Amino acid sequence: ESFTRHAFYIQDFWRVRPDLTLHLALRHEADERYKDDLLVPRLGMVYQYTPNTTFKLTYGESFRAHTAFEISTLPTVLRQLITEEPPEQVKQWEARIEHEFSSSLRVDASLYRVEATDQLRYVYTLPTKFLLGESSTLNGIETSLLWRAQDGSRLRASVSLLDGEYGSDGAPLFNSPEQMLKLNY
Repeated sequence: ESFTRHAFYIQDFWRVRPDLTLHLALRHEADERYKDDLLVPRLGMVYQYTPNTTFKLTYGESFRAHTAFEISTLPTVLRQLITEEPPEQVKQWEARIEHEFSSSLRVDASLYRVEATDQLRYVYTLPTKFLLGESSTLNGIETSLLWRAQDGSRLRASVSLLDGEYGSDGAPLFNSPEQMLKLNY
């Protein structure tokens, strides 16, 4: 099945003061598969508290259209419904602090929230196995340490604590860990 989609994206950076920058962006997308055009904003604020410490606040919206694979694996009755549904909508908020102790050592910490609506959720207890129009929320905190060696190699360690649940029944998000430790070299 073919379809037509048109989009444009505009962004700007506004330096309010030498230590404060605002990031503004807007994406418009017209997709013939959906009744309404989509407008998705992104906003950000970066405050350089000291030469080595930065605070960032961000807000963004996005969407994800259901893939052809997802649609093709659905029962026929749901396949017809999903083409009339809006794509998954996502809203994201983040507050972040970054501090550079030296050119080779940086730490950061962030708090974030992600809200998603109009999701397609697999629920094995349902006769159709899928729930249309699901919502979910994910709250998290993450901290990381980045070390850069003189030879250019980098080591990054991070720890995340996550709390995510579905809106319809409060069940934990599928395939979403509550704690995560990452080590990258």
